[in-house]
Amino acid sequence: MYDPLPWTEFFDSTEKINGVTPIYTAGSQGHIFVCMHGAGHSAMSFAMVASQLKAQNTVIAFDWRGHGDNVREDESDMSTQTLIQDAVEVLAYVHEKYPSRTMLVLGHSMGGAIAVKTIDYVEKVMADSELKKAILGCVIIDVVEGTAMEALPFME
Repeated sequence: MYDPLPWTEFFDSTEKINGVTPIYTAGSQGHIFVCMHGAGHSAMSFAMVASQLKAQNTVIAFDWRGHGDNVREDESDMSTQTLIQDAVEVLAYVHEKYPSRTMLVLGHSMGGAIAVKTIDYVEKVMADSELKKAILGCVIIDVVEGTAMEALPFME
């Protein structure tokens, strides 16, 4: 059996937003890649991305509620609207921490589906915000939204 590699091999630091949402950071310059993992995975899905990009960029990955080290009372609320609000909270935190930096949102599977919906929310609801101006684009990988969202209740 294999033991998981520690996050410290890929990321430089970790912290929790509001004591709940863990974020992992690698690098300290360039664009900020905010990574959103798929259902049943964790921020560590982006460990290799972080190790490859951190020399010239900053990579931030976080655990969705009910995943990885994100533990909260309502962790079973995986509704699209709730996940969008969680993502906006992370993006706003990152923007507040790095106000002069630009961001690219990178999402895989369920994270990609939520990333697109989050960007749409920011575009429509936060149209005049500094956060909207800071987000340059969105990259999604392997998204089959219906399948990913339908599978959530069955993930352990």
